[in-house]
Amino acid sequence: SHHMLGKETSNFGLEWEGKVSDKRINFERFFVDYDFYNTMQFEMAEGRWFDRAFAADSSKLVINETAAEVMGFSAIEAIGKRVKFGENLFLEIVGVVKDFHFTSLHETVSTQWHQKTLRKICSRV
Repeated sequence: SHHMLGKETSNFGLEWEGKVSDKRINFERFFVDYDFYNTMQFEMAEGRWFDRAFAADSSKLVINETAAEVMGFSAIEAIGKRVKFGENLFLEIVGVVKDFHFTSLHETVSTQWHQKTLRKICSRV
């Protein structure tokens, strides 16, 4: 088990184009800020991370490669796809980060999605 600021696990109400309607998938959801990418030293597989130059990034998502695969997309196909969360929140995928481990390297990488938070979480290093 691990605990990280801004992390929660959920499988409710997440829909996307091509999803089997009754298939429930657990996603680790991270609320992140602009600096999280550099702080964690992530690498992008496709697309981009959140950027201060894009005011609408609060309605965007970044997922990991495992999430793209589980959703039935390659990393490049995932870019621009819209995900529905709950009843009326639509989020667009703007980036896919390469898979990384938050836990032991002996555990499989979880499906992860990152959403921009309005709070500052990380400081630049």
